[in-house]
Amino acid sequence: MVLDTIKGISTTCQISVICAGSPGVERDFLADPQIERRFEVTQFTAWTAGVAFGRFLNTYERARPLRLPSNLAEPAMMRAVLHEAAGVTHRIIQRLKRPWWPSMNGLNASRQSC
Repeated sequence: MVLDTIKGISTTCQISVICAGSPGVERDFLADPQIERRFEVTQFTAWTAGVAFGRFLNTYERARPLRLPSNLAEPAMMRAVLHEAAGVTHRIIQRLKRPWWPSMNGLNASRQSC
């Protein structure tokens, strides 16, 4: 039913459709020949420390300014963020929204204030 709805939306409305889901959803997409022909399945990989992740963190920090800078793109902070969230974007954002992280306490303790 859901796959038929997706096909209908993309055909009738002639709009691009982007779907996200678990590996089970990928199996469903690949099992339907029409869906398989119309859509490309892409898997997102976990973030790793590097230039692209640093840009992501800098952009996030600029978009959500704090009273004091966190310098999230510094190597030690970047490693802590990756460790906390296993490189998964959703988990990274969840962690960044927290007021503070116990695992990062020592990394930017000089920047924290009560």
